[in-house]
Amino acid sequence: MYETWRDDRVVQIAAAWVLACVFVRFSEDNGLIPDAWLSGPGERLAEAVDRHDAYFRAHPEKNDRDWLLDAFDALGSSHPTAAGLFDRGHNPLYEVTPSYEAASALLAFWRERGADGEIVHDFTDPDLNTRFLGDLYQDLSEHRWPMYR
Repeated sequence: MYETWRDDRVVQIAAAWVLACVFVRFSEDNGLIPDAWLSGPGERLAEAVDRHDAYFRAHPEKNDRDWLLDAFDALGSSHPTAAGLFDRGHNPLYEVTPSYEAASALLAFWRERGADGEIVHDFTDPDLNTRFLGDLYQDLSEHRWPMYR
């Protein structure tokens, strides 16, 4: 029974990491936060990469997991609603952190480019429609946690 609970909790935490990245990307892509952390359309990807490189020149002891956590902190401090989403006492993403390799793979996923050279995942929306965020969370919950239906 413990193993089942543990496995479900780890999957929930992993989903929280993905959702946190989606929140950051939506905010980046729509200019809701001033700095690009993960990626973004147009010059935002280059900005994110430049900031990432500068971060590691200043903090060579850190890794991509630290970079992602700092991105979450930046978004969390940008608005009271975002602060609630990234509250360390309530968000499961802070319970277990991914390995360095997994964090690097997650960051690489958000920076993927298509054949046209543009980023693959672009959340730019002039209407700031966040419905897809709720749908994504609901789909993840229904798929992995049917008890929340």
